[in-house]
Amino acid sequence: MINRKQVVRYVLFGFLATVVYFVTRFSFRMLTSNVLIPVVLGQLAGLLFSFLCNKYFVFKHIRIGWVQSFRQFVDFFISRIVVFFFDLGMSHLFVDRYAEFWMRTLRLQQINYQNRFFSFPALQKYMGSPALLNEFIFTVVTQLLAGIINYIISKRLIFNVKKQQEVATSV
Repeated sequence: MINRKQVVRYVLFGFLATVVYFVTRFSFRMLTSNVLIPVVLGQLAGLLFSFLCNKYFVFKHIRIGWVQSFRQFVDFFISRIVVFFFDLGMSHLFVDRYAEFWMRTLRLQQINYQNRFFSFPALQKYMGSPALLNEFIFTVVTQLLAGIINYIISKRLIFNVKKQQEVATSV
């Protein structure tokens, strides 16, 4: 059963977690030429923020003990490892290894990065060149897919009230 308020909260906090991820990833991207290090740091920042928001605001698992909370965090972390490797794989394929192909295919070199939308200083550092725009596009696609996968896993496995009650009675 889909709880609409829960989905809205998940989307809202998921958006905020994505902002944390983007800001962390692209802030560190400016400090290194390595594509993967910012992905790792962005994922870690987003993971911690996302767990706390999901636990306390989305699924409202407030009144459970420290041991159960730790189990939830471990389960949450393990489930996010799959998405983490998915993100690394997408970044490697679409941004690192085959970036030229995708920039040609999407015709990103034909965009005037000095005009209108791209001329805003805040956007220049994230989308101000074909390579940056390519990275931004595939980051958005990856994060959308990750959000869907993460919601299903969180709702069905990690913050599932029935599952938590079954685990508590069996211990």
